[in-house]
Amino acid sequence: MQATAFLAVKFMPVKRYFTRHYSLSLKVILFTALGYAALGFVGQLIAVPPSFATIIWPASGLALATVLAFEYRALPGIFLGSFGIAVYIRTTTGDGGVQLIFPALLAVCSTLQAYAGLALVRRFIGRTIVYRNPAVVLRLLFVTAILSTLVGSALSTFLLFEYGVINQSGLMSTWLSWWAGDAIGVIFVVPWLLALFPRLARTPFPRGRFVIASLTGFSLSVLILCALALNEERSKQAIEFTNNANTVARDLDSSISNATSMLYSLAGLIRAEPELNPEQFHLFTQQVLDQNPILHALSWNVRVTGIRVSELQSLLRQRYADAYSDTAFTITQKDRSGDLIPYNTEDIHVVVSFIEPLQQNIKALGYDVYSQSSRQEALKIAWQTQQIYPTTPITLVQEQGSQPGVLVFLPVQSTSGHLLQNGYATAVIRIKTLTELTFNNFAYPQVAMLLTDPLANGEQGILYSRNLTSEQQDILLQATTGSEWQGDIHEEFPILKHYQINLGSRSWSLYIANKDVFIYQPWGVHLLLASATLFAGLLGWFMVIVAGYTDEIEFEVDKRTKELSLTNQRLILSEQKQTEAVAQAEQSNRAKSEFLANMSHEIRTPMNAILGLSQLGLKGTQDSQSLDRFKKIHQAGQLLLSIINDILDFSKIEANKLTLESAVFSIRDMIGELDDLFREQAEEKGLRLSCRFGKFSQLYFVGDSLRIKQVAVNLLSNAIKFTHQGEVTLLVEEVHSNSADPRLRWQITDTGIGMSNEQQAVLFDAFTQADSSTSRIYGGSGLGMSISQRLATAMGGDILVCSEPDEGSVFQFTVPVKFATAAQQERLLSAIDTPTSQTLPISANILIVEDNPINQEVIKELLSTHGIQITLAANGQDAVDRVQRQTFDMVFMDIQMPVMDGYQATRAIRKLGITLPIIALTAAAMVEDRQKALAAGMNDHLSKPFKEPELLAMIVKWQNFQGG
Repeated sequence: MQATAFLAVKFMPVKRYFTRHYSLSLKVILFTALGYAALGFVGQLIAVPPSFATIIWPASGLALATVLAFEYRALPGIFLGSFGIAVYIRTTTGDGGVQLIFPALLAVCSTLQAYAGLALVRRFIGRTIVYRNPAVVLRLLFVTAILSTLVGSALSTFLLFEYGVINQSGLMSTWLSWWAGDAIGVIFVVPWLLALFPRLARTPFPRGRFVIASLTGFSLSVLILCALALNEERSKQAIEFTNNANTVARDLDSSISNATSMLYSLAGLIRAEPELNPEQFHLFTQQVLDQNPILHALSWNVRVTGIRVSELQSLLRQRYADAYSDTAFTITQKDRSGDLIPYNTEDIHVVVSFIEPLQQNIKALGYDVYSQSSRQEALKIAWQTQQIYPTTPITLVQEQGSQPGVLVFLPVQSTSGHLLQNGYATAVIRIKTLTELTFNNFAYPQVAMLLTDPLANGEQGILYSRNLTSEQQDILLQATTGSEWQGDIHEEFPILKHYQINLGSRSWSLYIANKDVFIYQPWGVHLLLASATLFAGLLGWFMVIVAGYTDEIEFEVDKRTKELSLTNQRLILSEQKQTEAVAQAEQSNRAKSEFLANMSHEIRTPMNAILGLSQLGLKGTQDSQSLDRFKKIHQAGQLLLSIINDILDFSKIEANKLTLESAVFSIRDMIGELDDLFREQAEEKGLRLSCRFGKFSQLYFVGDSLRIKQVAVNLLSNAIKFTHQGEVTLLVEEVHSNSADPRLRWQITDTGIGMSNEQQAVLFDAFTQADSSTSRIYGGSGLGMSISQRLATAMGGDILVCSEPDEGSVFQFTVPVKFATAAQQERLLSAIDTPTSQTLPISANILIVEDNPINQEVIKELLSTHGIQITLAANGQDAVDRVQRQTFDMVFMDIQMPVMDGYQATRAIRKLGITLPIIALTAAAMVEDRQKALAAGMNDHLSKPFKEPELLAMIVKWQNFQGG
């Protein structure tokens, strides 16, 4: 009583719940029951026999969705739907022994699983499910798809085991597949239901159309993928089935052929031994029978007319009496009741004259085979066709069991007239033994087989049958006419092969069939379908989360729109200020560039005079004191020029205006130039300078040789500067990395003052020396190492340093290059030969346009010593006037000049149609300055201060130019 009262109190809320909402409850129950049954029908279509479970059970997803939406109302619908589909499955499988109790118990398990899912969701998530929250969705999937499905799968598997549907060996696999099928069903179906029926969610469900479109795309992809995999698996198994069936048919045909071939050997014995006796026959046939288990007996049946039948009996009685005293030979035949009686004389008798093994077949000895109608027909056909011919299936006379057999006759005709040499070599074949030996090793035990004799009547014609009902046997027997399949046999046997097995001039029919489209379970396809469905379901949940986030973002966007509109004016004001700041920065950058260009021009112009005059002094002075002073002036000028060049290079790198060239160069020539450049400087300090080559596959490469040389010059110059004794070594070698192109590794080693770790840390910083005393003792701008590092980086390389105080330093920089092709090497060598082969024109007439008197004097004196005629012009207008009145071979044009600058003068000359070479000779050394000169119509560019060889090389380069 107390238990009853407790249950009444416990379920009182449930009762009130159904009473209040009776109409809605009926609709929910009906919807749930029909939906569960429909999805259950879909799920059972992909069940994995012989298991009772399916790898995807979508009905579990509907059960969970409805119970989350309608709570207790959905439970009766789940029970009814589960009960209905369970009854359907039990009915279609043909197992009605358990009747209705078993489906009802399974339905209870499904209902408990749904209730467990509802309880777990309430316990760990609550009544409100926020679908846009990934943590909530993951928790929902865990407690429903993973935990709650354990309930139904465990209880249902236990029921299957208790009712004998599965055995102990299939317990674990059934439970796993049941659990996985329910879990995948929950994961895949719930997003669909929530998207199609948003009210099931009970909370705002995001973007149902978007989720439906995503799920549709995923599901179609899964269906297409699985359909392709299923078709491929079906084709593969069909081919495998055909190959195995062909093998079986060949084995059967081979076994029969081997058995019948013995008859020809027996016929040969008869022809060779007219006086054959029982012992000779025994010795001949014993080994044959031992090697062929399908042969029950071998015999020689003499064909004799009624006139000589008694003579045959007398002859054989004598021979058996001589061989076996206890064996009496008598010719017999069967009466109507099947008993053996003495023979009656007929026109033809076919008598079993010799048979082995004799003891097992003693009743057949002397039997007149021709007296039996079933054998007589076969004997006649064999004699008429002179070919092997079998009887229809018979029950062997000497056989104790019911094994069928056939007699196979080989007719033998002799012209010798000997009584024993006309007849039939006969073999008795055990059909059961033959088929067992052939078919029992077939790879697929569930495959159906039927071996028939088409000429036999009814069941007598069935030689062998396996895995077939009598109805299915009839379908196969009636389905063929010749080789054409009749009717819709493939509905019963999706895979079917038919073979003709020849037995002499007669043939048997062999059918090998499978009752399913697969000969074994396509587990790969099942797993693919399960995995793809699981993946599609997880993607669906991901789309739910994404849609939720999208809705939340849109809400936040709408919320903040007003805030953004209020701050719009502030942003506009800020943008205006930013634009002004950018304009100011650009203006400052332009001013910086203009200042740098002007300063370069203003410094290089007097530097050209200083270096030029000092060079002229060195060439024209014999006094040692004056030579020393000119030399020091020239060296100081070169140092100052080096500092100016460093500043310009640094500025170009900072402004991202550094342009790298790609040209062919000789590494041997570059090393030679470096050796020439630093040899004298090193020897003046008493240092040993060694420039060595490492491993090289060739000596010509493509790269920016000027910048590579500039880095090497900086490193060698520093090494000599900071080394007071010992040696400086340059090693260059070719190395390779992962790429196909080589790299040049330069290593400069010295025995100088070295550096500490702190000094190395700031070594590559701009405008920085190792310490403050360095600039006082050794001089320098502090830009050389920074420029070297940035040049190496710009070329795709790097610089490394290893040094210890008072132990010297090792600098290593590596730059990528390319191998020069044979054609590129040839062009380089040809270009080198051409300056070496040409000389300056003695009668050249050159116009020098230069406003600085000192520079005019330097250029004029430099070129006059080479016999070149020089004409001077002080500005651009003067140059235009002179080229109109006078013919020149070429013009060296300054840029910044009074009255008319070099650009204007060049454009004016070109407008006159004058095409003589015009070379910019200017202190403007920036990259854009060269481009502006070429754009104005000039042919080339030479920056000040220049060296005499550079000026002469430029003249040689353009001396062959043909004017207009």
